[in-house]
Amino acid sequence: MLIKNPVYIIQDILKNLVTKGETVVDATCGNGYDTVFLAQLTGENGNVFAFDIQEQAIRQTKERVEKAGVQDSVTLILEGHQHMDRFVKGPIACAMFNLGFLPGSDHKIQTNWPDTVSAINKALNLLKQGGVVTVIIYYGKDTGYVERDEVLSFLAQLDTKKYNVLKLDYLNRTNDPPIPILIEKNE
Repeated sequence: MLIKNPVYIIQDILKNLVTKGETVVDATCGNGYDTVFLAQLTGENGNVFAFDIQEQAIRQTKERVEKAGVQDSVTLILEGHQHMDRFVKGPIACAMFNLGFLPGSDHKIQTNWPDTVSAINKALNLLKQGGVVTVIIYYGKDTGYVERDEVLSFLAQLDTKKYNVLKLDYLNRTNDPPIPILIEKNE
């Protein structure tokens, strides 16, 4: 179901934008699914920089990347995404963010809005013309309402001459459905 899962929506769009040999960022590698997806898009001559603050996430991503046979194009970084500019020089074709907590882990360890806004801003500065930053905001229960509000506020203030920001909403889903967002750097 394409529309039920926001990750599929984002991936479908990126399949048409990211090409072999490009540099990309997985700002929150989590379980490694997006890292593998990006590595497959960029190919053996591409570069995927994958960040996470949890050793568990880096370990799981490493296993998934090796199983997929794409480890030569992936750099795993145990560091917060707000420090991406220390490792990535750009330009990048895209950066993917999945906000919230690592599925199956402690909900107290989660993304937070000051670091996320800083990281998105850095990704936008690294982004090539026509490139895209994607954000999926997972929030609800014990996590994410403040981050959701602060990130949306930041994105609403981006210069319309430089960026197009698209926010998708689920109108008929209850229980705080995820919010997929695409930010395109104008050419």
